[in-house]
Amino acid sequence: MKRERSNRVAFIYSDGTFLGVYNYLCSLMAAMQKLSGHRLIPVVIAGNRSDAQTRFAGVEILRTSLLDRGSPSYLMRKAKCRILGWDRSLADFLLKHDIQVLSHSPHLGVQSVVATVGWIGDFQHMHFPTLFSAEELRRRDSAFMSLCLRSTKLIVSSNCALADLSKFCPNQAHKANVLQFVAPAPLDGAPSLEELQATYDFDSPFFLLPNQFWAHKNHRVVIEALRELRDKTPEIRILATGMTHDYRNPAFFDLLMEYAAECRVLDTFRVLGPIPYPHLMGLMQHSIAVINPSKFEGWSTTVEESKSMGKRIILSDIPVHREQKPSLGLFFNPDSHCELADMLVLTSKNFDVEADIEEQKKAASLLSSRQLEFGCVYERIVEEALAGIP
Repeated sequence: MKRERSNRVAFIYSDGTFLGVYNYLCSLMAAMQKLSGHRLIPVVIAGNRSDAQTRFAGVEILRTSLLDRGSPSYLMRKAKCRILGWDRSLADFLLKHDIQVLSHSPHLGVQSVVATVGWIGDFQHMHFPTLFSAEELRRRDSAFMSLCLRSTKLIVSSNCALADLSKFCPNQAHKANVLQFVAPAPLDGAPSLEELQATYDFDSPFFLLPNQFWAHKNHRVVIEALRELRDKTPEIRILATGMTHDYRNPAFFDLLMEYAAECRVLDTFRVLGPIPYPHLMGLMQHSIAVINPSKFEGWSTTVEESKSMGKRIILSDIPVHREQKPSLGLFFNPDSHCELADMLVLTSKNFDVEADIEEQKKAASLLSSRQLEFGCVYERIVEEALAGIP
């Protein structure tokens, strides 16, 4: 029997890639590797100076100076792009290495014979324009429109984002597919509860809030809920992880912590900042529940990780969270700290360690099939992209 040809799919990686994007790509590559017969082979394209080798274990990495910003090859490539109107240098490099598709990366241009699958994470700037500068709003509109017009296929992570894309660029919406990613929640290398307690200096049951400290992530409602509970239920403790710098609003974190001090909750709202990923997974495993109070998400990694680990999650009642359908989800109005406070108390009182362990086992048994479905949906998108290239 003739063996089906594998399709080599490339992803461009640079050291400045956001952590969330990096985690997303790792999740997608893990799903691709679930497909039988190696039908899709992920390949990472990186500059010679990149740290990609330490980032993508077990994935083929191709290095090229075409991606080394400021190098002669990079500058020549950019000059050719301006003259030709498409990225011929990078396309030639991909063809030389038998790459059929470039995915989740900048497009190559409509003249390229390498199919491109553009990815738009979310349209947050359409919903919360005041969180962006005028220049960033212009850049996002321009970049998204370019992807819509020049990519062979488009990927968005939710039906909510698909509706936004249909408003943003209705003439190109037919190119779009929804790919709802599945994030694994690996516990390999995760410290024990005792090690985590010693490292982060806590000794009581806790909730975990693993979100970046950006304005739309809505940490303020959590602080207000803790203020409500300060005298009635002082044992409720929340550990918050994630980057504390918002490039769009550098003063945000300091102002938030000033507010937490005013509310007298610094003893129950503990900010750990960015921590190693295995530590994050360990904290999630041993938490009473995970919290995501965000007012906007493209497709929440926090929610997906809680689903993959089998953890209870208390989350804001926004459309995309409803679309993600966590079976152990409890929804609250993101503007109501009283609703959140009630859920924290109820969840804490009803927490059962044995039942939690059983839910984690159940989720672990389902993870592989969920990842396989994720990979199969992506494979269909890749096949459609290849069919769209003459």
